[in-house]
Amino acid sequence: MTTSGVVRGQTIDVLNTTSGVVRGQTIDVLNVSIDQFLGIPYAEPPVGRLRFAKPEPTKTPLNLQCLRALDTDDLITSEIGLIFPLTGDQLLPLRAQNAFETMKYNHDIDIMAGVTHDEGSSLSMIVLWKVIKMTLDVFKKCTQEFNDSFYPGIDPDKTNKFYLKGVNTSSESALRRAFYDLTGHLMMTCPTYMFVKQFARNVKANAHNVYFYQLTYVSQVLANLYNCDIATKGVCHATDLLYVFGIPFHMPKIATPDDIRFSRYIMQMWTNFAKYGKPDNNWPQLLANNTINVKDLNPVNTSRVLDNPFHSTCDGFWRDYYL
Repeated sequence: MTTSGVVRGQTIDVLNTTSGVVRGQTIDVLNVSIDQFLGIPYAEPPVGRLRFAKPEPTKTPLNLQCLRALDTDDLITSEIGLIFPLTGDQLLPLRAQNAFETMKYNHDIDIMAGVTHDEGSSLSMIVLWKVIKMTLDVFKKCTQEFNDSFYPGIDPDKTNKFYLKGVNTSSESALRRAFYDLTGHLMMTCPTYMFVKQFARNVKANAHNVYFYQLTYVSQVLANLYNCDIATKGVCHATDLLYVFGIPFHMPKIATPDDIRFSRYIMQMWTNFAKYGKPDNNWPQLLANNTINVKDLNPVNTSRVLDNPFHSTCDGFWRDYYL
């Protein structure tokens, strides 16, 4: 049975087959109309006992069939803003903490991980999207919402006390900056750092390489692509991807010369790591000589290494929560 519908201004045909749903659309390529079909149920790869056998049709997962049967608008309106990992199945049988405790994880790998300096300025929108003016009362309510809806057991009172220490609570910008720090440490910086640190501690000496970085630079012209105002939001979440994937080379008209050089430098290190398990000779491993070494990813000084910038936060305040 074939039905027709419209998606984003294009006419599509939907054909229900015994192996799944096939969607089709007509597109114009070089002034020629071409019928394009999506979701065609291809045969399974001929491996194992099927190597020389007749190809068998793929078995479309039931959950995929269920999703395809839904209206697009229903999927959009039902979208969840934040998704957390589910453990206990074949994909992720153990929580990270349990895996480290029981040593049931893949040891034979090298790791390079990192964060941006101001992860929380963007991530905090999960609770700040509805906040017009940040006040002390709003700060506390947002911390409570983190505990009630996303991170149970964080102890809102202790969290507020820690992140409001020395903060001018009459200043909206100071309160926002403090909440950005809270959010970034809780949601991204500390869980990422603590995971990599635990892995490094369990690695046998010189068996595998473990590196960590903190991006402390992004040009304003590139930050604009992420709606990130450096003056108020700092080095926002995911801005490291701009350099990792060579965006300055794709947008040379807006990128600065520093952006291009910095992106080339970063891509070279990422490529070296993928090939050899080592980005360069100047980047020390996270745990070297019993000290915490975090590379300062910044074009102003590419050799600078930070001496445990997470001492009071991840290794201090959040340690018990994540371990």
